[in-house]
Amino acid sequence: MSVGNTNRAVAFGPPPHILLTGSSLLGNAYTAFPQTGGAWPTAGLAIYMPAAIPWRALLRKVVIYNGNAVSGNFDVGIYDTGGTRLWSSGATAQSGTSQEQVIDVSPDLLLSPGMHYVGLVSDNTTGKFFRLGLSGLVCVLLGQYTQAAAYPLPATATFAYDYSTSFVPFVGLAFEATVA
Repeated sequence: MSVGNTNRAVAFGPPPHILLTGSSLLGNAYTAFPQTGGAWPTAGLAIYMPAAIPWRALLRKVVIYNGNAVSGNFDVGIYDTGGTRLWSSGATAQSGTSQEQVIDVSPDLLLSPGMHYVGLVSDNTTGKFFRLGLSGLVCVLLGQYTQAAAYPLPATATFAYDYSTSFVPFVGLAFEATVA
């Protein structure tokens, strides 16, 4: 652990990645749920997944998990609980089948402890993303929101519950924990 200068990053502590599966409530228990690569449910449909950040964290990269077909563009972003976009990748070509696609967060984004939302949207229904196939009701109970016609991701999200969307995309955040 770093000692002395409290503005330095901690040498140990939180893991360097958080795997989001639609809710930090699921944690690493995602392996108990059905996981497949699936086509995006509706072109332009944004899916906002809750992410509880328990410490100050400097977001450096976002990871999307592509399925066995890639197509078109996606946009991924970070939002606060009021729906204000803090960062987004902008239109990003989906690339690399059945593998991770790493997006650099530039400049790095300092996240305060608390709830945030990771938004993801695709401009088509051909590209596949690794995801959990949960019922729409379970997605709502986990705190997932959606927004229609939201490509690219808007500056201000309009969070809405959608009981019919049973799609929880896997998105990872690579960050560096910091001390206050």
